[in-house]
Amino acid sequence: MISEKPIMPSLEKLAYDYARKAFEDQVQLAALVSGSIHHQPVDDRAFWASVLFSKLCVTSVSMIQLLPGNGIFPSAFNNWDAASISTLSRNLIENYHAFFYLTIEKVSTEEWACRVQLFNLHDCLTRKKIFSDFKIEEDLPKFEQQANELRNVLKQNSFFLNFTGGEQKNMLKGEHAFYLNREAIEHRMGTGRSDLKAVYRLLSIQTHTLPMSFYRTIEQRRGTGVETDTELHYINLAINYVIPYLQLATRQLLELYPSVKQQLNRQQMDLLNKDFIHFDDLN
Repeated sequence: MISEKPIMPSLEKLAYDYARKAFEDQVQLAALVSGSIHHQPVDDRAFWASVLFSKLCVTSVSMIQLLPGNGIFPSAFNNWDAASISTLSRNLIENYHAFFYLTIEKVSTEEWACRVQLFNLHDCLTRKKIFSDFKIEEDLPKFEQQANELRNVLKQNSFFLNFTGGEQKNMLKGEHAFYLNREAIEHRMGTGRSDLKAVYRLLSIQTHTLPMSFYRTIEQRRGTGVETDTELHYINLAINYVIPYLQLATRQLLELYPSVKQQLNRQQMDLLNKDFIHFDDLN
């Protein structure tokens, strides 16, 4: 009787298992850190860092739940959904950029105040638009009054006054929360990543269900919920790209909350400080 040879997993599947486990480890460590900083006295930057880091953790846990075969939320049904995982990965990138921009980068007091007021203005006018869309018109004057007050505060900010007249006019519209684009923020982070624009565009295509997200579904064997090397490839790209953001955010949050860092054991510190190696680098 001839015994059947076991089917060996593909390199993409091996890469997936490696990346998934590495991501799970970083998320568990991040969640532990996030849960240890509540109710500690903090300054404004550390407070917002804890808020944005908590959001980062929640999204990361949701992403793990979507990963077939994960070791935290076991399921009898595996749905291979690279598009949804890509969407959450893009959100994690955006989350980290806000985390760095608002709480980590060392800037002057006036520049930080300018960033906060731009966030406040964008928040105010976004809420106004939503209320207007829902035809809740009685609250609109309140939002416009608040927006004018925020604009007046910005006009007194010395860092804001360094921008050109045209730039100031655009910023006072409140349409953009940031005065730096994503590539500029990434450059200030000093990560050396030059592929952000390409990866972010690829992830965005999945988020918005643009033609590239569903064209060639049959030819490329993807987008059907079935495990294929193509689906694994896109998932691996998304996981590998966001792990360094999560690891870096955890390190930086601990610098703002050093007492929590002292509570970590040797294994957790090793995980925090290890250089993440992509599976492909092991071959």
